[in-house]
This record gives sequence, C-alpha cells and structure tokens, in this order.
Amino acid sequence: MPATVPAGRVGRATASAVLVAGLAVVAATGPDGHTPPVLVALGAVVVVHVLGLVRNRVGVYPWVIAALAGLAVVGHGVGMGVDAAAPFAAGLVLAAELAYWSSERVTPMAAEPGVDTRRWLAVVLLVPASVVAALGVALLATRATSAGTVVEGLGVVAAVAVVAVGAALARHGTAARSRDRRPAEPPATP
Repeated sequence: MPATVPAGRVGRATASAVLVAGLAVVAATGPDGHTPPVLVALGAVVVVHVLGLVRNRVGVYPWVIAALAGLAVVGHGVGMGVDAAAPFAAGLVLAAELAYWSSERVTPMAAEPGVDTRRWLAVVLLVPASVVAALGVALLATRATSAGTVVEGLGVVAAVAVVAVGAALARHGTAARSRDRRPAEPPATP
C-alpha cells in the first residue's frame, strides 16, 4: 500500500526550502560571499536542508539555520546593515518554523479543531516580532557609550527576570512532581 503524504506537508516543506535557498542567495551577496568556499558551503547548506526535509530528519534543521546565519556573517562581515539583518533573522525564524511544521505533519491524524489556525496566527505574530526584536538589538548595539548605564540597567533587569522565570518553572515542576508522589501507606499492624 503506497504511503500518503498529509495535506500541507509538501507546501510547507517547499516554502521552507525556497526560503532557505533565498536566504543563501542573500548571504552570498555580501562582499566576501562570492568566494568559492562560502558558495560551496551555502550550496551544501541548501542541499542538506532539502535532504532533511525529504527524509524528515528534524535534527538537521537547527544546524542548517545556524550554518546559514554564520555564513551570512562570513559573507557580509560586520557590514550587513540593520535593514538587511532584521529581515534575514525573521527569514531564519520562518524557515525553521515551516520546516518543523512540515515534519510534524508526516503521520496522518485528526488534529484538534483550530490547531492550524492557532499555528498560523503564531507564525504571523512571531515573524514580525522577530524583526522588531532584531531591530531593537541592533539599535541598542549602535547606541553611543553614553547610554551605557541605561543599557546596563536593562541587562540587569533582564537577567533578574530570567532567574525569576527559571525559579518559578522549577518550583512549578517540583510541585507537580510532589503531587504525583503519594505518601507511603503505614504498614499494617498485626
């Protein structure tokens, strides 16, 4: 009996592959992107991504995204401006999301109603949010050193927030595990 491909998988995988190929072209347009080693590496990244999509090897996707980002830095150096870096970062997020989403749909099954709608809504919100975050980081990085105290203060607040969230998650996990354990019954007396 021939295997069937779930609806949407091919479209999402194709969109991810085309997006990765487009990002590779953008990475190759930098001043150092035309060198043969960079071009070969970019071609290899695209081929590995497509093979990962075809063979449904999800472990390949993070390596592809990291390699593509690294090769963009090599191709453009520090000369990739904010106007190019922010959409490039958003493209990486979208390519990864589409790749993972296409892999999740390999086994045909009835999804809970509204899952696809919520997933598309998350993607539509996540990509612009990543552009805003990338622009914010780039803006902070280009600020004069006179803003150092403000930026340092924001860093401290962010670090405290990360520790607080980690502590809350650990506390929640510990509470959940202790609820799962039932106290031992006292031994029966004869």
